[in-house]
Amino acid sequence: MNNISLISVAELLDGRNFFVPAYQRGYRWGKDQMWELLDDLYEFSIRDKKEGEFYCLQPVIVQPITDDEKLKEIKSITGWGDEVTFENTTWEVIDGQQRLTSIYILFRYLVSEETLSLKRLKKDGKALYRLCYETRPKTKDFLEELDEDSLNYDNIDATFISKAYLAIDEWLKDRGPAIAKRYGKRNSTEDILQMLYNILRTSREDNRETSGSAQFIWYELQADSTKNPIDEFISINNGKIRLTDAELIKGLFLQKRNFSNDQSGRQMRIAMQWEDIENTLHKDDFWTFLSRNEEDDNRIETLFSLTYQKDKGVKPQDGNLFRHYYELLTGSERENELEQKVEYEWERIVKLFHVLSGWYEDPVLYNTIGFLIHSGVTLSEILTLHDGIDRDAGKSEFIALLNRKAEEKLPGRDEVKKNEIGLTYGKSKRHEIRSLLLFLNIYQLNKQMNELRKNVPTLMSPIYKFPFDLFVSQQWDVEHIDSATTNDLRSVEDKEAWLIEAINALNLKDDEEIMTWLTEKNYDAIWTKILQRSGTSESSDTMKNSIGNLTLLDAETNRGYGNHIFALKRKEIQRVIQSGTFVPICTQMVFNKGFESQDTDLRAWTDKDKECYTAFVVRELKSFYNLKD
Repeated sequence: MNNISLISVAELLDGRNFFVPAYQRGYRWGKDQMWELLDDLYEFSIRDKKEGEFYCLQPVIVQPITDDEKLKEIKSITGWGDEVTFENTTWEVIDGQQRLTSIYILFRYLVSEETLSLKRLKKDGKALYRLCYETRPKTKDFLEELDEDSLNYDNIDATFISKAYLAIDEWLKDRGPAIAKRYGKRNSTEDILQMLYNILRTSREDNRETSGSAQFIWYELQADSTKNPIDEFISINNGKIRLTDAELIKGLFLQKRNFSNDQSGRQMRIAMQWEDIENTLHKDDFWTFLSRNEEDDNRIETLFSLTYQKDKGVKPQDGNLFRHYYELLTGSERENELEQKVEYEWERIVKLFHVLSGWYEDPVLYNTIGFLIHSGVTLSEILTLHDGIDRDAGKSEFIALLNRKAEEKLPGRDEVKKNEIGLTYGKSKRHEIRSLLLFLNIYQLNKQMNELRKNVPTLMSPIYKFPFDLFVSQQWDVEHIDSATTNDLRSVEDKEAWLIEAINALNLKDDEEIMTWLTEKNYDAIWTKILQRSGTSESSDTMKNSIGNLTLLDAETNRGYGNHIFALKRKEIQRVIQSGTFVPICTQMVFNKGFESQDTDLRAWTDKDKECYTAFVVRELKSFYNLKD
């Protein structure tokens, strides 16, 4: 029968092997979860405790592997030697591998800081437990060599493991000392690490250590259990932090029974393809031209959702996606039919991914699709356009359809024919203005790419791809080019500081009248003259809120110069460009006055400048619409 007991972390230091099967996700703990674990372990280790009290970790659910064939298979995957035997039990981890991996990462940190010695463990007849992921065997080696010098971000698992390792370092500099201070304990790094090691090395029977022990709830399924490990895994997780649909679907695809005669290694091929797709989707420049949600950690689920939507005509609701694939992949009684279903459904996902990859490689498609996505068009709508094209049609027909879709997000042809852009800054039009400004920047890149392709039609230079990852991470949005106002400055000191900056930017330090007013604190008079000198008029609200006075700016730069005059904003833009901040081409043109017939005075953004900028916008739209100027 199944057995539930307690087991201390110290009891796992017997060199045992934990095998994480293919149906489970890779390691995905973040900084918050690692810090919470460290908080709990350390705080428990240093506080006063009742006799016999221990820190209880969440359950680990395992099943001993006794089948000789499976043990041979594990040996071939892991490279483990004769230690993988029936006598020295190897455990299949059904649930709890995130916690086991996190504790292991902590052990590796303790080794790197020389708090724990592997030689001393060996001398005492102990050894760290080992972990191997069925579809990620290299992760085993990465974990076993983990230290500060070996961290890397080559794939999604290494990235999460490396970040968890660094989170321990950050915790030691921030949270650990604060907790030690709260309890009146010594807060050096060495003391804190020693207490963490003490709680992990203390067994259930050892009452000498004041740290107490850390113990798992150990739920052991009997070796000959008739329960399917995947069914057990799903039922165990029901009601906890819900597994994502993609994680459960992965389990369905990689079930052993789907590959009864797997001579060609199809199970491993699907697992490796899954990992490659997942790694690619987690490259932000790939993901952010397909989605506005940068923080989505479960990106591969999008592919299954899109396929479901194509079949059903509606987006999947909560739980529907997994149920859909469960019915597809478990309803067959005949093995051959089941294998064909698995192969067919997986090939659909791979083909969809290849379509997205093709879009990513082509700068014009990448830019145009990214513009549509960030203007509110769904990826499903774009795929519908793509699927509706005749198979014999070329890429140009698809681009033409995308451009017609883009027109829906831009000022209408009739308006542009009249040389008008009726968009005025305000909450109701902010999204439309943002789309227009984004389009202008992307259109410049596409024009340059298309011009080069006249000589080299197959050119795919990535330098003409708009960096949507930076556009998202830096939070680019609509801002006024010249928004000069002191209305938001409450204190006299703030107003004076603002005016002095403006005086310096406009080279007005030699203006005796202004300097006299400054001494007299006659700020209103200074303000009026600065407005005149900078070409700004407080009364011209219509002009100020028109497209001729709007551009895209990142959140940090905008905070950096707030509501200042053009001259100061231009100075700040130059600074952030030199510091490496991405600035879209049209925003650079604005602050360098790169439009035809503009005023040459770079200290002011005048009404004439606004008119020239507006004329540029009209010309670009006419060019896009193929309208005669």
